[in-house]
Order: sequence, then C-alpha cells, then structure tokens
Amino acid sequence: MSSSVPGPAPTTAAPGRVRTFERPVTHADLLVTLGGFIASSALGGVLITVLILAGVEPAAVVTGGIPTTVALWFLALWYGLRARGWTWADLGLGGLPGLRRWWWQVALAYLGVVLLASLVVSQLSAPGEQPNVMEGGVQFGPVAIAAIWVAVALVGPLVEEVIFRRILLGWLESRIGLVLAVLVQAVLFAVMHVVPAAMVLTFLLGLTAALLARRHHSLWPAVALHTLNNLIAVSVLLAALR
Repeated sequence: MSSSVPGPAPTTAAPGRVRTFERPVTHADLLVTLGGFIASSALGGVLITVLILAGVEPAAVVTGGIPTTVALWFLALWYGLRARGWTWADLGLGGLPGLRRWWWQVALAYLGVVLLASLVVSQLSAPGEQPNVMEGGVQFGPVAIAAIWVAVALVGPLVEEVIFRRILLGWLESRIGLVLAVLVQAVLFAVMHVVPAAMVLTFLLGLTAALLARRHHSLWPAVALHTLNNLIAVSVLLAALR
C-alpha cells in the first residue's frame, strides 16, 4: 500500500502503540473493494468455464483456475485500496502487535468453531448423509499442490479478511453498530461459500474472526484463524484425492 494517506487526519496514538482500525471506511472504499472483488471473481469464473469447455483435465482446471482467480483478487484489492490511499497500518496489518497474547486464542477459537460446526451439520444432515466431497481420481503434482496451498491457504485468507473483517465490517460498524455489523458480515461471508455445510463453518469463522480482530485492534489474528482453517481443509482434501 502507499505510504501517504490522504483523507481524514489520523488520531494521535499512545507511544509504542500501533494504530489500527482508526481510518473510517467510506462508500467509495467499499465500492472499490467489492467492485474489484466481484469483477476479478467474474474473470476467474470465465477462465475456469473456458478451460472446462475446452476439455482441459480437472487437475489442470483447478491448478490454473483457482490460483489465477485468487491472484486477480489480490491485484484488484491492492490497486483499488492503493488508489484510495490505504496503508498496511490502515488495514490493521502494520506489524504483529500482541502475538504472544492472541496465538493461543486463535488455536482455541479454531477448535471451538470446528466442533460447533460439526455438531450443527450433524443435526442438519439426514441419518447416514455425509456432506459431498470430491472423490479420488484427480491427481495433483507437487507444483500444483504448492500453487493451491499458496492461493487457498495463504493469499485467499488475507484478501478475504481485508474485504470482510476490515472494509465491510468497518463500513457496517459506523452505520449499524458493532453487534449487527459482526452478524451481517458473517452472514455475507457464509453466503459467499454457497455449500450449506461450508456455510455453517464459514458463518462461525466469520463471527470469530471479527471478534478477534476487534478485540486486538489488528487484522492478523483473523488472518491467522482463516489461514489455519484453510491449511487444514486443503491438506485434508488433497490427501483424500490421492
């Protein structure tokens, strides 16, 4: 992000404290962020559709389509917010304040989210019914696995946390209050994942990530929670496909 910030003058922070979540989110910030996310997602969807229609093998479609879409997300977010004058500190990513205080909270939060989501999904599913997952038959090489890991478990969570837990949450909070803002952004985050079983998990993940971010005035705990979830999910899925 750029080093200079036009717009509202920052407030004075106590010595030694990293300023985070102080810059208000404007309508223009929200439109640029969501517009870039939607446009880049659409471009990624077109690429994946073209690859499928061209008869490309499923492994190549996943390897090419997912990392490319996530890269488009990152570029759209980067250039959009940079043009608006946002810095890493504005986003809550200006360093790692209080790492020793929150790493264990992230770990406990993840366990709680997974356990609660499992209980809810088991109650919603019919007896003997299991959530649909991709079954074997698709083989990924080491380069493909690395590309998927970087895209889904590292870059993707960073982009989504900036969009949902900083820009969207910040915009909503100033208009409808923190409690409703946390709930609304979590609902929207869940809806984006479409699959019912995934929506339960992502709703709880969105709630917890927002609370961690606001509690520590940093986006890093939310990014860490999201990354941990995606790392484990991707690793389990890739192992099941082998």
